[in-house]
Amino acid sequence: MEGDYLKKGNSFSYYDGPVKDSGRTLEEIEEAIEKEKERCDGMTSWSEAFEE
Repeated sequence: MEGDYLKKGNSFSYYDGPVKDSGRTLEEIEEAIEKEKERCDGMTSWSEAFEE
């Protein structure tokens, strides 16, 4: 069932398995989110989104 689309009423939902623990703390996750927001705020084109 992993990676399957499930039909619920008139809409579809994607299921890719149970939630996995990354081992990161909440603070580490929040810091990563803030860094990504800053990176995205500085983007001027879609091609920049895929640059490392």
